Amino acid sequence: MNKPDKDQLHELADKWMKGTLTPQEKERLDQWYDTDSSGPLMWSSDDSEAQLFERLSKTFKKRALGRQPSIRSLWPRWIAAAIVLIALATGVYYYTNVSEEKQPSQQFVDVLPGGNSASLTLEDGRVVPLDKNKPGITIDNAGFTYSDGTPLAGIGSESAQSAEAFPIQSVILSTPLAGQYQVTLSDGSKVWLNAGSSLSYPIGFYDSERRVELAGEAYFEIAKDSGKPFYIVSNGQEVQVLGTRFNIEAYPEESGIKTTLVDGSVKISLAQPDALPSDHSIVLKPGQQSTVRKGNITVDEVDPESAIAWKNGLFVFNDNLHHTLAQISRWYDVKIEYQDVVDENLTLIGKVSRNMKLSSLLHYMEEAAGNNIKFTLAERRIIVRK
Repeated sequence: MNKPDKDQLHELADKWMKGTLTPQEKERLDQWYDTDSSGPLMWSSDDSEAQLFERLSKTFKKRALGRQPSIRSLWPRWIAAAIVLIALATGVYYYTNVSEEKQPSQQFVDVLPGGNSASLTLEDGRVVPLDKNKPGITIDNAGFTYSDGTPLAGIGSESAQSAEAFPIQSVILSTPLAGQYQVTLSDGSKVWLNAGSSLSYPIGFYDSERRVELAGEAYFEIAKDSGKPFYIVSNGQEVQVLGTRFNIEAYPEESGIKTTLVDGSVKISLAQPDALPSDHSIVLKPGQQSTVRKGNITVDEVDPESAIAWKNGLFVFNDNLHHTLAQISRWYDVKIEYQDVVDENLTLIGKVSRNMKLSSLLHYMEEAAGNNIKFTLAERRIIVRK
């Protein structure tokens, strides 16, 4: 079978995005990937930005249907090492193969991605580091354990017979920059913490309500209990749920708090005492995202899977460059330094694994931006230039 030429590759890439590849065409694209995939594919599109992103999302979702959320299992083999990024400011779209063997045009010092890392802060001030080889912890009547059943020693719960007998009544689970961790609460609710976040919660929920406090970002799967509503308090916002799945992004450095509902129903309220009655609360429906900013609540229709992609090991970019780099900064634990004024309208759209080295990610972000932006990685800083 002859290798496709450049024009044919562009046509195949466009068909892949549209989901219209035949088995024979897919085989040709596989052959290109296996033998000569060093250069980016560039093509134009008549779609609007929203239409193009929706088409990309549907393409990835179709690959992922019925499979576990692993970057290697979500997509076919030639897509598994791929990043699709769109530079909306330039109107040029790229399909780029991402290979860890590739070296960027500039000299970067590699920074490895984040991973499981967290600590528990106890009421007496002690800080207990958690095992980085474990994905999470569980709290039940048997005490604190890792999610695989291994006992978590050193916090004074080993001799307790029930959660009510614990000498410790509340803890704070914290993830550093470049860290993530999961906790199963005493009621069976599950919480995944993203990098640079913390969750303050009681050992058991003994009152008429369940209440926790969040700083940073977390994805929640709340166990249903109609007699005990669940509340999450974060900077200027309170979320009330009975049983649902949703994501909260409440980093203090961001301009607002975003809550994205996957399914169920949640009520968003303002925590400020001087909030206006009309803006005080709102009920979200699945597929909606609220933003609390300066005492106001706004609601947008979104793809909720994009908001929780981080939990499944993915970056999903669909925002301005500043917000995109903030995500990268937290996950790789690097600083962002702007040496030039960056166009606020420059937006990258795409999906990519969070497990690649930073140098590779920055290199292909440059290509996706049509080389309108340059990144230099030095001493755990990303220097941004035009």
